Order: sequence, then C-alpha cells, then structure tokens
Amino acid sequence: MIGFGNISATVVFLPVALVLVAVFGLGIGFVVSIFNARYRDTEHLVGIVLSVTFFLIPIVFTPDLVPEEAYGLPVRRMMELNPLNAIVAVSRDAVYFLEVPSLSRLATAAGWAAGSFGLGLLYFRRRSMQISEEP
Repeated sequence: MIGFGNISATVVFLPVALVLVAVFGLGIGFVVSIFNARYRDTEHLVGIVLSVTFFLIPIVFTPDLVPEEAYGLPVRRMMELNPLNAIVAVSRDAVYFLEVPSLSRLATAAGWAAGSFGLGLLYFRRRSMQISEEP
C-alpha cells in the first residue's frame, strides 16, 4: 500500500458503487434496447442524452461548488435530482474524501439502482416478445 499513497479502508465501498452503477445501467439498458429495436434513431438520441447527463453529474467536484441558478435554470437542483449523483457520491466519499458513505446515501443509491433495474426488467419482459414477433 505504500506505493499507492492515499488509500484508506473505505476503498471497500468502491466495488459497492460499481455494482450499483452497473445495476442502474442495466435497468436503463433494458428500456433503451426495446426502444432501439423499435425506433432506430434511439441510438443517436442516447448519445445526446449521455452528453448532457455527463455535465449534470458532479464527478470530480462537490455540488456545493455549483451555483443555485445559472442562466435562469436551477442547476444545483437538477444535479441533486440526477439518480447517478447518489451513486457517484458514494464512490466520491469512499475514494476521494476517505469517509464511509452515510447509510442514507447508500440507501438512496441502492434504491435508484434497484428501481431502475426492476422497472427496466419489467418493461423488457413485457415488450421483448412483441419486438421478436414483428416482421
């Protein structure tokens, strides 16, 4: 560990955050895959949405550095409502601040991941047979 520098025991929460983001992404992927099979332009829209969403996730900075409003938009509130913000906050606490993420933050991140996965899987199971039966 000497060669790695600033590593703490809180790094054990990094795999937890990675599993949460994978489960969340899988749920979104279920829905997007059905849309993409039906509407071919979905892949282009996903790229645009991902580019915009990237700037609404505070990865290397805390939301406190973002102003409440910018250009008439509630930027900080939009950032707080982003589901990936909770997951990124868990990993930021563990790796950057070297703190154990709070139980409420972990529960929020797990709730978003489970909700995304559950709803995505439900939608996929209902619509996948319809897509496979189309000519």
